Amino acid sequence: MVRWYRLWLAALGASLAAAPADACSVELDYMQPSNFELVQIADAIVVATAVEEIGSKDERSVVFRIESSVKGAGPARHISSETGLGSVGRSDLGDLSKPHPEAFRGGCTRTTFRKGERYLLFLERDADGSWQDVGFPFTRVNEDYRGEADEWILAVRRYVRLQARLGPMEQLAALEAMLASKQDEDGRPLSEAALSDIRSHLAEASPWKPTPYLLDAYRRLERGELPGVSNSQVTEGGEAEALAELAMGKTRKPGASSVEEMRHFLRTALVIGDHPQAAPIFETILSSPDPKPEAIGLAIRFFAKNGQYPRAFQWIETKLMGMLPRLARDEAVELIVDVVAAQEGESGEGRAPWRGDAHAAGAWPELALSLFWYGKSVLGHDFGYSLSAAIRQIPYPDFRQRPSLTLALAQTQDDRVADWALAELSDEEKRALWDKTPIPYRGSLDESPAYLPLRVLLRTRGGRPKAQAQLIRFFCQSRERRHLLIATLGSQGDILDRGLLARIAATPSLTKEDRALLDGAIVQYLAREAARDGDKLHWHLAEYVEVLKRGREPYEKEAAKPIACPA
Repeated sequence: MVRWYRLWLAALGASLAAAPADACSVELDYMQPSNFELVQIADAIVVATAVEEIGSKDERSVVFRIESSVKGAGPARHISSETGLGSVGRSDLGDLSKPHPEAFRGGCTRTTFRKGERYLLFLERDADGSWQDVGFPFTRVNEDYRGEADEWILAVRRYVRLQARLGPMEQLAALEAMLASKQDEDGRPLSEAALSDIRSHLAEASPWKPTPYLLDAYRRLERGELPGVSNSQVTEGGEAEALAELAMGKTRKPGASSVEEMRHFLRTALVIGDHPQAAPIFETILSSPDPKPEAIGLAIRFFAKNGQYPRAFQWIETKLMGMLPRLARDEAVELIVDVVAAQEGESGEGRAPWRGDAHAAGAWPELALSLFWYGKSVLGHDFGYSLSAAIRQIPYPDFRQRPSLTLALAQTQDDRVADWALAELSDEEKRALWDKTPIPYRGSLDESPAYLPLRVLLRTRGGRPKAQAQLIRFFCQSRERRHLLIATLGSQGDILDRGLLARIAATPSLTKEDRALLDGAIVQYLAREAARDGDKLHWHLAEYVEVLKRGREPYEKEAAKPIACPA
């Protein structure tokens, strides 16, 4: 079971700035565990040999034979999914600060292994009890194994022994003692690589740290003191490094983290991790007459996670929509993100809390629909994927009865509304009747009965060949439908519709009337895209308008394929 954690701090993005240009991307809510914490998280750590590759070209897996166990009782045989055999560079087993270079590409962890060679694999139990790779991006979860003398296996075994015999706070004390003496628990000298890895762990106030450690750091900040973290540096940057540097008495650089940001960081760690004893901190936030929105969001998540879901939902239901208009855009987006995390559960796995509460199960879907449209219309942010499970619970006796629900379902790629739109636009009797409606593009597009299913089809056509074909037929069926499609692309199209606009522009059979309407739609479409983009597209708007009018997408070298309508 891959555990994903939410850490909504823009500052965390700085920790990825040094990654290669082809690095995979993670959400800004991702927190990377230290090597010590990786050992703690894994249910089993094993030495394994890559035996063979199985599966198809697009779904490869590598079969490993387990040779020995470093921690836990792992399986005798392990299949690592989405991996393959091939020629790839070796792990640097002397530098513990970063993983194999392949972890900065593709799937965020190493995925290529050499047949017959041995590796140190970190495994965990899934919800159904099956084994899978520990999946934290950019971490050392599947490095080479070349015997018992390299720094990586020595560090892993050292951490396993420490975690087996000491409690969480005692572990930190033992690591501090190692750092001071530069020796391990048996008096053997520690290398600089080993000491540096210990320093990094001690400097990080992560969700996996013991509750007393995090609470003590938070209380110190509340009293205006510096938190008691180790006097070490963290190379990743961000809030953990800020805590460490403040403890060392260093002056923060202009624009760097403030004490309030550190307080927010610690609250986030207390929410993400298993720290129910932190309830008084979040009680204080909710009882405050003017709490900060980011603090409210975390309090809601904390109570939803720690046995007080009805209380969390009461705040969501009664206060959320009234607060949003008073917030800056980024604050409103972050608060909604926190609310969704509370509603769906922190890990995104298992049953969402709102489904198990009778009142919330009835009220949340309609509130989710309101949040969807507030995000899209006011904030310019699409929460469709996050809110889709709730929105799909709203009854729909007739898709035309509630266009707001129908279009929200389309945005979430709901199959039911996609099938409805396709059936509506494929009905020839309805087409003949609807084409008698006055051409709507100079007035309200809503005047055409085809407008709603057309918008649905545009939003749901991805991966549906029949829907793609129907759009082309729609264009070719009549002057009225062609004009409706062009006008809809101008007023409602998004970046995915640029290719269809280019194909229409490349079609030689367009009339002067078609072309005039299309030129206006292209200007309207790209102006909206530029307003959202705000950078290169904005500065090259006039140029891109001309490119698209000539039937070629901006950034594409080849002209679009014209639409060939049957005679």
